[in-house]
Amino acid sequence: MKLWGEPKAFSDISALFTQFCKKKLSALPWSDQPVSGETSAIAPELAKMNKLGFLTINSQPAVNGARSDDPMFGWGPSSGFVYQKVRTLRADGWNVTLGSPAFRPI
Repeated sequence: MKLWGEPKAFSDISALFTQFCKKKLSALPWSDQPVSGETSAIAPELAKMNKLGFLTINSQPAVNGARSDDPMFGWGPSSGFVYQKVRTLRADGWNVTLGSPAFRPI
């Protein structure tokens, strides 16, 4: 509770999510881990979405051919490449693609 205070309104929750995306909050009640390194590629957009009330619970940036040993985006066998589409899952279960009609950065 010390870390999050006592949110009383939806706007308080939205503010917590926004601070988490900006790495100004180290954890959320259901996630004891900080924001992952790869999230920094889309963190400004995620913070905007959360500030607008679209609470994001899962996301990944687009990656087009990063080596699997890349320190930020890499995973899998050491001789591979990473390809992934940008994706954000909102708290209500909707998938939103950044830049889609459902979300345009301000």
